[in-house]
Amino acid sequence: MKRFLLLVRAASGVGVAVFCYLGGMKSFADPAVADPRAAEIEELQKQLGAIDETRNPGEWSNAAQKLEIALYEHGRYGEAEPLARELIEKGTKRLGAEHPHTLACVTNLAGLLQAKGDYVGAERHFREALRGTQKVLGALHPDALKNVMGLANVYRARGEFAEAEPLYRLALEAREKTLGAGNPDTLNSANNLAVLFSMQGDYAQAEPLFRRALAGREKALGEENAATLDSVNDLGSMFTAKGEFAAALPFYRRALAAREKSLGAEHPDTLVSVTNLANVLSKTGGTIEAEQLYERALDTRRKIFGLDHPAVAEVAFNYALLCGDLNRLQQTLRLARQAADIGRKKLPANHPTRKAYEELLEKVEAFAKEKALLPKK
Repeated sequence: MKRFLLLVRAASGVGVAVFCYLGGMKSFADPAVADPRAAEIEELQKQLGAIDETRNPGEWSNAAQKLEIALYEHGRYGEAEPLARELIEKGTKRLGAEHPHTLACVTNLAGLLQAKGDYVGAERHFREALRGTQKVLGALHPDALKNVMGLANVYRARGEFAEAEPLYRLALEAREKTLGAGNPDTLNSANNLAVLFSMQGDYAQAEPLFRRALAGREKALGEENAATLDSVNDLGSMFTAKGEFAAALPFYRRALAAREKSLGAEHPDTLVSVTNLANVLSKTGGTIEAEQLYERALDTRRKIFGLDHPAVAEVAFNYALLCGDLNRLQQTLRLARQAADIGRKKLPANHPTRKAYEELLEKVEAFAKEKALLPKK
């Protein structure tokens, strides 16, 4: 079975798992997910329900937007999306399509669609909001730059790095000029540009930007702030991509412990940390703990996201690599098939992650046929 292990590793590149950067992008979650801060949302829902929309449409809209943002930040995107669409519809009728409030609602909807993997819809709405904000508010206005960042995030998610980089650079330079180097929005731009560089293997440019973002966020926001933990996670992911697994391990453990405490065990960001820690443990001899974490991540993501979500494919692929190391051919084949099937449904044909999934399945199926475990065509 030694050859099987080598085939699996060859199919996955250099044996490095597919890991998840956050970099300002979140995952789709279901409202049923346990949330330790659910009381905050319940209070906002009560406040919204107490407002007479007919008599106070502006007050209702502001309260509804607060609720939508809270649902987004708590990972409850399934509830946030219909509210986002309602806000756009009512804002357009009451204020006009190019009013800043309406355009902000369009931006929020674009972010929700991106989180669900609807990149076509996300790009369309980010472009709509960007045109409107640049026209009404100016190219350097924070709302306009937010849409520049959103559009760049969509391109990055689709693997269109050449289109994403100039947008990230534009946003970073503009925010440094208008907001200052230590502003949280500026640090967000720095972190996102770092993610882009790291995804392309340009670690020399990525690491200084990651460390700048982490130090700045710790100072401005605190060590356990969600954005700070994004930077912690992303530094771990960079070291993982470089093959420096021992360096990645403390970053992932820190992020997981803090997220479990502040977000809960089933929050999307917590599950990212679970998967990333499992990936590193599988490379550093922590096989038993890694397998437990993969099982936890896979079961929870299937429950929350459904069977065909890219978040499920990511875990299935990485778990398949571990099963290959453990010489479990049938389990590896099943997981590799699941990852490849989801990749074909959800990712563009030229996306590097989809290609990695398909290459792994091809190698594993070939080995299984050689061992007469699959029929030969």
